[in-house]
Amino acid sequence: MRFRVEVELSDAEVPAATELLQIIRLLTENVRGSQLVVNGVPAAHAPAGPALAAPPAAAAPAAAPPAAAQASLKQTVHGVLAQLAPDGSNAAQVSAHLASAIGAARAAHPGGPDAFNAALPEDFSEGFVAAAFDESLLAARRGSAPFVHAVAALPEPELKLVSGLVVRKTLSQVTKKRPDDAPRESYLLQAEAFAALAATGLVTNFSGALISMERVLKKPETRAAALATLTSIFRQSGAKLGDVAPDTLAALLASVSGLGAGDPRWGEDVAYLTQRLHAAVQPAAAAAAAAAQVPVPMPVPVPVPVPVPVPVAAPPAALPATATLKAGAQLPLAAGSIFSVCFDQGTKQVVVGGKDMPLALWGADSRVTYQ
Repeated sequence: MRFRVEVELSDAEVPAATELLQIIRLLTENVRGSQLVVNGVPAAHAPAGPALAAPPAAAAPAAAPPAAAQASLKQTVHGVLAQLAPDGSNAAQVSAHLASAIGAARAAHPGGPDAFNAALPEDFSEGFVAAAFDESLLAARRGSAPFVHAVAALPEPELKLVSGLVVRKTLSQVTKKRPDDAPRESYLLQAEAFAALAATGLVTNFSGALISMERVLKKPETRAAALATLTSIFRQSGAKLGDVAPDTLAALLASVSGLGAGDPRWGEDVAYLTQRLHAAVQPAAAAAAAAAQVPVPMPVPVPVPVPVPVPVAAPPAALPATATLKAGAQLPLAAGSIFSVCFDQGTKQVVVGGKDMPLALWGADSRVTYQ
C-alpha cells in the first residue's frame, strides 16, 4: 500500500523534517523510497537551515515482536475466530487457541492482569462481532453459530468475563432499528448468533429471551429481525420449549399469529412459528391443567353410633296429697358448707357432702353407717 502525506513547512523547518524522516527509516522498514519534497523540490535542494544533531550510532534495533503481539486484542480475537471451519468442526481447537492468546495478552499487558481483565470484555466482544457478523459469511453460505460454539467452549474464567457483553452486543444487533424493507441478510447472522447463545446456555434465562423477542416483534422497525431470531431459536432449542410456562407460549402465539403469514417479508417465519407454537402450547396447557388439579380425598367412613336403650328408673311414688313433712331427727354435722344432700326413701338413709367435711351416710337411727 502506498500513500502520500503533505505537511506545510517553513524553509527553516525543512532540515529538521528531513532528519526526522531518516530516523523513521531507521526504526521501521515500512518506509521505503520516500523522499521529502518541498513545493515540488526534493529536500536535498531545499534551502538549508539548522539541522538536527545526528543520532548516535546505536546497536541494531531489536527484532520486531510477532504480528500477534503487535495486534490489538480485538484483532487477535477476530483473527483466531476467522480460523473456524465452515461447519464449526474445529470449534474446540479454535477455542483453545483463543484462550491461549488471551492468556499471553494478559501476561504482556503493561497494566497488569486486573487492567487487562477490565478491558477484556469490550475488546473481545468487538472482535467477536467483527468475525461473526461479517457479511461475507453469507456469500460463502456460512452461519454465525460456530463462532458462538467456539466462545462457549472457553475455559470458565475467560468465559465468565466475556459472555455477558457478547450476549448484550448480539442482542443489540438484533434489536437495532431497520427499515421495514431491510434485506434479510442484514440481520440473519445476528439472529442465528443470538439463538445459538440461547441454545448453549450463555443466555441464562431462556423464557426471558422468548419474552424479550415477543416484545421486540411488536415494533415495526425490529419485527423482521425478531421473527428470524425466534425461528432460529425454535430450530436450535426446540427441546427447551417444554420448560417454558404455558402463558408465555400462548402470548407468543397470539403475537405471531396476529401478524399473518401473507406478508412476504416474514410470511415463512410466521407460518413456521405458528405451527411450532400450536404444537407446544396444547401439551403445555394440558400439563399445567393437570398439575393445577387438586386431588379430592376419598371419603373416610365414619362409624355411626348405634343408640343403646338406657333403662329409665321409675319415678318415685308421689306423696299423698294430704302428706305433710315433719322433723323426725337431727343429724349432727361438722362445721362447713353442705353442697349435696341425697335421701333414699326405701332405706331411709341420707347421704351428705360438703366443704371441709367427709362424705357421710346416715341411717334412720341418726347414726353414721359409712364415712
